[in-house]
Amino acid sequence: MVIIPTKPGIADLMAIRATIAMLQDVHDKNPNLKKVIVFNMVKMSSSITAKIKELVDAYEIPVCKRMITDRVSFARSLAIDDGIYGLEDAKAKEELDELTQEVIDILNN
Repeated sequence: MVIIPTKPGIADLMAIRATIAMLQDVHDKNPNLKKVIVFNMVKMSSSITAKIKELVDAYEIPVCKRMITDRVSFARSLAIDDGIYGLEDAKAKEELDELTQEVIDILNN
């Protein structure tokens, strides 16, 4: 499985084009390869996410429903051994748990 993380922005959309083109070559050799796009650092108050998602849908690669929001806890978690699970941010943990389950479900289908 290939997970393509991207921020919902124009520059990031342009940046993943090369990755998606490369994956098309890989897909020709391995048509069973599963691919998914995950939006991260999402600003919930911004309307650009929905617009970028519409553009990403044209790539015909599934987009995870669970998005990772732009939380200070994620930045702080890089400096501790247990990552986000070593902090008290229940919403951040929930986001990762739900994303993990979604990816597992994709792998199993």
